[in-house]
Amino acid sequence: MRRILAARLSIFLIVAATLGACSDSTAPTASLAGTYVATTYLSGTSAATAMDVLAAGGADTLVLSSDGRIAESAHIPAEIAGGGDLDITGTAAWSQDGETVTVVDPFADPRYEAATFVARGDSLSAEQVSGGAYVKLVLHRR
Repeated sequence: MRRILAARLSIFLIVAATLGACSDSTAPTASLAGTYVATTYLSGTSAATAMDVLAAGGADTLVLSSDGRIAESAHIPAEIAGGGDLDITGTAAWSQDGETVTVVDPFADPRYEAATFVARGDSLSAEQVSGGAYVKLVLHRR
């Protein structure tokens, strides 16, 4: 169950879809375009029980294009995913409104809310509890 929750929330937080472009938000700006690598990645059922995905050998990379497309590649080790290692790749779209980058995954469980990243300088950060899973993710542009 933890493996499914971690996978869904990771994909949900990271992979954006065209639904975000249908909101009142503005088009993505070229200033956010680039490759972002996770420097903090915690996952668990709560902040208190979260495990460090990166310390366990995990990784996460996002590539944001100025035309609103996004590509993601993530690895969640077995000890955190539960069962075996979990490798996630995907492409979709993202939307922006000021410092807020909205991520919506139409293929995920409809009970999940839209996730948002805060864009500041060369970093994107998100912290969310959804569907019984907690994820904190901070990525820096390389």
